[in-house]
Amino acid sequence: MQGHVLAFEEAAGFGGAFIDLRHIALELVKRGVRVTVARSWDGPGWEPLRDAGVTLLKHPKSMVSDRLYERGDVPRHVRKVVFAAEVGLTAGTVGGYYAAWGKRHGVTHIFNNNGIIHNVAGVAAAKMLGVPLLCYVQGIADGTSGFRRIVGLADTVFCVSKTTEDSVLAQGADPSRTRLLYPGVDLPSAADAAPRPADGRVRVGMVGMFMPWKGQIAFLDAFAPVARAHPEVDGFLYGRLPSGAQRGYRDEIFAAIERLGLSSRVQVVEDRSEASRIFPEVDVSVHCSTQPEPFGRVVIEAMSYGRPVIAGPGGPSEVIDQGVNGFRIDPADVRGFTATLERLVSDGALRGRVAVAGREHVARHFTYPAVLGSLFDRLRETGVDLGPT
Repeated sequence: MQGHVLAFEEAAGFGGAFIDLRHIALELVKRGVRVTVARSWDGPGWEPLRDAGVTLLKHPKSMVSDRLYERGDVPRHVRKVVFAAEVGLTAGTVGGYYAAWGKRHGVTHIFNNNGIIHNVAGVAAAKMLGVPLLCYVQGIADGTSGFRRIVGLADTVFCVSKTTEDSVLAQGADPSRTRLLYPGVDLPSAADAAPRPADGRVRVGMVGMFMPWKGQIAFLDAFAPVARAHPEVDGFLYGRLPSGAQRGYRDEIFAAIERLGLSSRVQVVEDRSEASRIFPEVDVSVHCSTQPEPFGRVVIEAMSYGRPVIAGPGGPSEVIDQGVNGFRIDPADVRGFTATLERLVSDGALRGRVAVAGREHVARHFTYPAVLGSLFDRLRETGVDLGPT
């Protein structure tokens, strides 16, 4: 059969989850599959999908319980009660709407991008339609009873990394229904991935949403001794606040820059998110989430641009071969973190060797469409004709 995939997207905006969905949708369309996306936000990033023939529907935005979580001052038991009520309402109303829409338009599969809980309408619609429910989990499973119940309803749970898969299995998921689905990149040309022109400076960049667990403060603490010892080194923080979330953290970042005497050495850049406008500007890329990272797309993006990477625990450990194509660190170990930074900024030859190995590794293992093999296999197993393998 041709196949018609109805995908649900409720990401915060133009981030890793959206980039993954965009590639998935475009590759499926190339293979003759109809794709419809129920999305919760608008923006120019959707234009390539519309131009390729993807149908775009407007999906209700994140729930009230999300807003309560973002505030950070609402008791957990209150959030749980609100969330439970919303799940029931969403399943019965929004899910019913999409089930009726899917029946009229011949939907054969539901694909929940970026999780299960937040796309409960997709779960309900799949069960009402009697079609396979494919869920892409791009975060660490949080152990809530809601997640455990809903994950049991998925026909296949795709996980963004082994780290994420382990967390899903720990919540009781059926191992026979989980599969790895790593993110990928479009490999930049050799010219775009060339080293930055020599100017006597060494630029160290960190990319990530301005959220406490992403580790901007940990980076600044480790970077400060390096900046004092190396006047030729500059730091850059690329990122922004998620919409409506933890607004005080941005102030904490600027306060830390001031406290550590880095006002003239660290620049905060909030006006760009595209890899092509970030990594060509830096010589070293740092990713130092203080909690295990589900995957860390910016790690493979930096490596694809030939930039040596320092990264923290979680998904990045599945990409980095220590000292060969990058460096793994513990963000809580400030001395060790600083020592790794010191080693890279001091040794241009080392930066070059690691950069080459990193780019080669990404080219072999993390490019589109090769990374989508497990998804294509599952669609074929459920009757979708994707053409020659």
